[in-house]
Order: sequence, then C-alpha cells, then structure tokens
Amino acid sequence: MTRITLILAALTLAACSKDGEDTGSGGASGGDATAGAAIYNSTCVGCHGADGQLGVDMGGTPSSDLTAVVPALSDAQITTAVQDGKGAMPAMGTSDADMPDLLAYLRATFP
Repeated sequence: MTRITLILAALTLAACSKDGEDTGSGGASGGDATAGAAIYNSTCVGCHGADGQLGVDMGGTPSSDLTAVVPALSDAQITTAVQDGKGAMPAMGTSDADMPDLLAYLRATFP
C-alpha cells in the first residue's frame, strides 16, 4: 500500500511542474506505471538494474544511473534514447504504444 501511495504522490507532484513542461508523469499520454514496470523488467533491468543505479551493459560498459538521468531528461529525450539508442545504449525496439507506460514507470520510480 505504501508503494502505491508513493507512486501516486510522485505522479501528482510531476503533474504540478512549472510552465507546463513535459515531466513524463503519464499526463496526457495516460501511461500506466504498472504496465511500464513489466516493460522495464523485460527490457531495461538487465543493464540498469532493479534500482536503476547499478548495472553493466552486455559489453561490460557501466550503464547510466537512472536516478540521475531520468529527472534530468524530458520524455522526448528518454523516448529517443530508448527507441534509437544513445552512446553505448543500443536501440531497444520499444514501440510508440509502450513508451507512455515505460515513461510513467520511470518517472514514478526514478523521480
């Protein structure tokens, strides 16, 4: 129950951002953080780890700390990195339909 409360609080705070900036809280896209967790666990956890802080990619390169990266990037930047790859991270093949859910999970988990 506490985790659900924290997720809802994070989503509410993100929705109250200044100047209408894109925070990725799900907002207009209607992302589902629970569905996003399944996407993260099947696509991202192998390199970024369950906590987003510790991980090594398939080539042995340390992966980005999502607790620092997610809050610093817009939804568009995260979407581009996930779908097209960035630096050592390859394109993950996540569909446009799945991105709102993944973004909702990332924003709720790594605010």
